[in-house]
Amino acid sequence: MRKILVIGALLLTGAALGGTVFRGAVADAATPFENVIVGNTSTNPIPVVDQHVDNCNLRVHEEGTATVSGTVALGTTDGANLKSASDHLTRIDAAASKLSFDGSGSLQVAPQVTQTVHIDNSSLQVSGPAPMHTLFADEGVTITNDNATHTVPGSDTGGPTAYADYVSVGGLAGTSAVFFMDGSTPALVLDGPVAHGQESYTLNLTHPVAFTKIQVFCSNPTPCALEISVSGTSSP
Repeated sequence: MRKILVIGALLLTGAALGGTVFRGAVADAATPFENVIVGNTSTNPIPVVDQHVDNCNLRVHEEGTATVSGTVALGTTDGANLKSASDHLTRIDAAASKLSFDGSGSLQVAPQVTQTVHIDNSSLQVSGPAPMHTLFADEGVTITNDNATHTVPGSDTGGPTAYADYVSVGGLAGTSAVFFMDGSTPALVLDGPVAHGQESYTLNLTHPVAFTKIQVFCSNPTPCALEISVSGTSSP
């Protein structure tokens, strides 16, 4: 009996000592292992508890493009500003649609083709043409038959250009010819019969002939006797 009591006392003493000694050893040994790296694989995952559950709904973060629908109510000032900006953009778009560009992308600032004008009203007010009047008239023009060209007296305008709308010439014969000269350039030539022309001309010109003087060439057996009458304006 005594022997059993001694053994029991020894066991109690050892348990008490063991608890004290090993508790300190474990506490001291835990310090280097505060940051632990877990190497479990997907085959043996570590069980975890979700910390982002709200009333049985799992909260997630959207990683892509979210489609939002609904109505946004704007205040009076914001609504007015938005309408003003929309009207301004509409006017810009309308103006830009009227611009035209050439093949190289450059902006055309003037019409590149003939434009057609449409008149909607019953009459169009325009300035009338300058009144036509007699520019030269002489029924007894005589030019020497010396194979030379002579300026008809009184037909030289002195420099300013005149514009003939009506020309009447008579008395051409043989190799005679009449020239309406614009400076040193013949603007109208009326040949006699020898040059396959006519003895007389009456011309109502569709386009005015600009001239500064009238000249006559005569190489007939006798001097040339002409009648010349010209009407027109002093401006085109």
